[in-house]
Amino acid sequence: MTSCVSGRSLTIFMLALGCVGCGDDERSAVAEPVATASASGSASASLPAASCRDTAACRYEGRCTGEPDACRAGADDDCARSQGCRDWGTCSAADGVCVATSQDACRESYACKLKGLCTPEGGRCTVAKDRDCAGSELCKHERKCKVRRGRCVKNK
Repeated sequence: MTSCVSGRSLTIFMLALGCVGCGDDERSAVAEPVATASASGSASASLPAASCRDTAACRYEGRCTGEPDACRAGADDDCARSQGCRDWGTCSAADGVCVATSQDACRESYACKLKGLCTPEGGRCTVAKDRDCAGSELCKHERKCKVRRGRCVKNK
């Protein structure tokens, strides 16, 4: 397992690079199913909730609820506590994953502050309006203040 340096500056740096979490190994860690006996005596796979809560998948992606086949985002609370909510605005659970559905969640995310990803669309925070770019670090430091094809670009 990779050790992780925490802190806002690391998160901001990693967002600028397009990363979340500490690395692919840590982010994709998922608890393995534990065999349990069913009422009929046959073995079936299930994940205790505690196993999911102790994983990087829970911390970063909100996949904190144990289900028979995997750890999933079972409730908005799972997502709201995750790093993905703070970084990418994915604070609501839908179909077992965390998604962006709220204008407020997108606007409060680091991705909005850094890259202008401030408008929820299709389960993600996107750049949809010039004002999304205008408040971003891209505008302040690189003069990329207009939206074009879902990205903040320099005004020509």
